[in-house]
Amino acid sequence: MVMNILVVFTSRDKLEFTHSWKYFQEANAIVTVASPSGGLAPPDPNSTKIPKEDLLSTSFSGEQKGHWENILTIPSVLGKPGDFDVVFSPGGHGPVYDLANDAASQQVIAESWDGGKIVAAVCHESAALANVKLTNGNLLLKGKMLKPFGEKAAVDGRLNTDQNPASAE
Repeated sequence: MVMNILVVFTSRDKLEFTHSWKYFQEANAIVTVASPSGGLAPPDPNSTKIPKEDLLSTSFSGEQKGHWENILTIPSVLGKPGDFDVVFSPGGHGPVYDLANDAASQQVIAESWDGGKIVAAVCHESAALANVKLTNGNLLLKGKMLKPFGEKAAVDGRLNTDQNPASAE
């Protein structure tokens, strides 16, 4: 079965995606990328200072620009929770600035969760989950184990959070 993954990017210049992308490619997943503004989702400036030894990041930043240059808006994927198996927020500091309070982002996460899908976030992207209200009126994170900081991922049913991009390895 091919997995369909909706990757929710921030529209700020605080995005990290390289290592997650590698695993999605290895799994032959179909990846759809969306952000609040669509178009260009600039990478975190600290992530672009790539050591030459990090061949994966060097390759990604040079060869996979389409993953952050021409992306959909989050509103364009609303109402389509059946199209995706997973909603994934890849990391970086940007969500603290936009996704944590973005109504469309919260709605697409809530629709996916209410539709029985997996929701995952890395590092600061967990901020995108903080204000997600489900159709039953509860917050998504109510009673859930969350691991925005630490060495290992926390899995609580269909909710998966972990500390940072390096912990994805």
